[in-house]
Amino acid sequence: MNRSHLKTESNTSQVNHTSSLTVEFQSSVLFEGCLSLLIVLGHVCALLLMRTCRKVQLSIKTLVQNLCIVDGITGTWGALRSSVQYLFIRYGSEAFCSIEIFILTIVFNVSAVLVTAIAIDRFCSIFYPMRYIIYVTESVIKATCYSAWICGIFLATLVLLRDLTFVEEGLTCGIQMEFQLLVPWLLISVRIISIVTICFTYFKMYIKARKISILYFAGSTTKELTSLAK
Repeated sequence: MNRSHLKTESNTSQVNHTSSLTVEFQSSVLFEGCLSLLIVLGHVCALLLMRTCRKVQLSIKTLVQNLCIVDGITGTWGALRSSVQYLFIRYGSEAFCSIEIFILTIVFNVSAVLVTAIAIDRFCSIFYPMRYIIYVTESVIKATCYSAWICGIFLATLVLLRDLTFVEEGLTCGIQMEFQLLVPWLLISVRIISIVTICFTYFKMYIKARKISILYFAGSTTKELTSLAK
C-alpha cells in the first residue's frame, strides 16, 4: 500500500514537473516569436524609409539598406525557429542545426563588415571630404556590399566543414573546432578588426566634433572653424 502510494506521488510529481516545463517552454517560444516579428517589422519600415528618403547620402543609404536586410533575415529566422522549435527538439535534426549555424554565421559577419564600412565611410567623409567625393562612388559602395556578403557566406561555408553538435535540451547548436585550425581565428579576426576600426574611427570623429563645438561656442571666427575642419 505504501509503495503504491509513493509510486503514485512520484508519477504525479513527474507529470507536474513536465507540465511546468511545457508551459515555460511555450512562453519562451511565444516571446521569441513575437520579438522576432517585431525585429522584422522594424527593419522593413527602416528599409522602406531609406528607399524613399532622398536627403540621405547614397553610400549610407546603400549600406544601411543592406544592414536592414541582414537584421531582417535574423528576425525571420528567429520567427521560423520559434514556430517549429518543438518539433526539432522532440525529433532532433542535425540538418536544422547546420542551417541555423550557417545563417547566423552569415548574418553576424555580414553585419560586422557593414557596420565597419559605415564607420569608415563617415570617417573618410569628415576627414577627407574632397577625396571622398572623388573615390567613393556608387560602384565602390556596391562592391563593398557584395564583398560583405561574400565574406559572410565564405566564413559560414568554412564553419559547416567543421564538426557540429546538436543539443536536444532546447534548440542549441554548438560548433566544435580546435583553435589550431584556421577557421576560428578567421572568425575572431573579423570581430577584432571590426571592433578596433569602429572604436578608432568614431573616437577620432568625436574628438574633432568636440574641438569644433568648443571653438564654436567660444565665438571663434568662420576662418578658424574652416581651418579646423580641414
